[in-house]
Amino acid sequence: MNIGTAGSMPREVVNFFNDENTEYARESLNGYVNFAALREKIAPGFGVDSDELVVSYNTSDGMCHAILGIPWQAGDCVVTTNHEHLGVSVLCMLPWMTQSWYPL
Repeated sequence: MNIGTAGSMPREVVNFFNDENTEYARESLNGYVNFAALREKIAPGFGVDSDELVVSYNTSDGMCHAILGIPWQAGDCVVTTNHEHLGVSVLCMLPWMTQSWYPL
């Protein structure tokens, strides 16, 4: 989902997004949820069970869960482009920077 990174969202999308954010804020007491009801509703559309689906807060959050959840080993390689979301560039370096074998 590209929320305005490479251009503006259509007005209908902005309105829907604002309405959903307002509803989310109204229902949330602390801002932390696991999106259980949403995952249960949309999982069949992805052909998975709700416990196999992750709903992230934004692009960087989703990439962080995916990239930092990989058990990186010395010699592993990430192939990327110069067109990636900045979060990818930073996140792809973190696993190596926290390892004793990373050449600082």
